[in-house]
Amino acid sequence: MSDLPIVCTLDPATLETRRQGLLGQLVRRAARVEERSDGYRLEFAASGDVLALAARVISAERLCCRFLRFHVTVEPDEGPVRLDLTGPPGTREFLAALLEPVAPDPSRPASRLRAVGGTRPPLTPAAE
Repeated sequence: MSDLPIVCTLDPATLETRRQGLLGQLVRRAARVEERSDGYRLEFAASGDVLALAARVISAERLCCRFLRFHVTVEPDEGPVRLDLTGPPGTREFLAALLEPVAPDPSRPASRLRAVGGTRPPLTPAAE
């Protein structure tokens, strides 16, 4: 499968609602956010509702950001839950711009999202 364009199909108002709502809830729950070459890894403490919340986010995001790849890892013995958000080149920068406004509390260790190269690319709305 060829790489899909890095485009979000939501209009700006709906995107902001998603950012502050469902997606924001998930990101704020992350105990750790790790930058990867092709995206981000969110790590969560094991809890009963984090998987359900991650599933709701994946279900919604895969419709508007079709280029994203989601990988969920659940470690044994009540270990951490990890969600990898990856995609084609440019995905990490797109996610940094999308997630920065809802990043976890910066006082928590290793939980801040960082700008890549100090810049934020604009979110690219889908062509009508």
